[in-house]
Amino acid sequence: MSATRPITIMSYIQKVIVAGTGGSIGPAITSALHAANFTVSVLFRKSSTSTYPSYVNVLNTDYSPPSLLKAFQGQDAVVGAVGSMGTLEQIKMIDAAAEVGVKRFISSDVCHLVKESEENKNLTWTYVASGFFLDWALLEFPAFGFVMKAKTATIYDSGTAPVTGTTRASVGTAIANVLKHLAETANRTVRTCTAVVTQNDILLAFEEATEAKWNVTKADIKDVLADAKEALKKQ
Repeated sequence: MSATRPITIMSYIQKVIVAGTGGSIGPAITSALHAANFTVSVLFRKSSTSTYPSYVNVLNTDYSPPSLLKAFQGQDAVVGAVGSMGTLEQIKMIDAAAEVGVKRFISSDVCHLVKESEENKNLTWTYVASGFFLDWALLEFPAFGFVMKAKTATIYDSGTAPVTGTTRASVGTAIANVLKHLAETANRTVRTCTAVVTQNDILLAFEEATEAKWNVTKADIKDVLADAKEALKKQ
């Protein structure tokens, strides 16, 4: 595997199309790309109820190879944000991107991208590794330990284990920066991190911000994992 082969052609990126914009990360990516002066398009299923700002070009697709080829024609870069459940669709997107001459594909499906880029020297790839989405976990994932409206916190074990996280806005900015630095980011993983914090750090920050003591419950992470395994067995 030659993931570090030299890049002989580095072209300017202007037109970027994003797939998977209906999820939690898509809007942050399109916003950051627009702020960085890229021309932004999105793939859109007819069954989708998502809405987009006026600066976004909406291109319909059913994720069949012909519709992807049509959507990717003339695009300089593709950002695949379809998540793990869309792996098969992402593979089809990579194949279509290579066929029509897309220069850069940003994706989580590194294995297929490496294979395709080795066969098609004009297609390069970047994998943006961000860890979990910190703002999403704090606002929308109570299992992370914090419920802001109720001012409650569940602290696992001692609460001192460091956690690496990135905000969705920071992921979007990282992707925009990748596309501005093509040679430096070609065919490699780029890591981004907003903060390394502990649960105790977060609790202290929340209590200071709200000027209130939060209701804190202690939990043993081993017990939590055991309960989760039992729940999975019953599904």
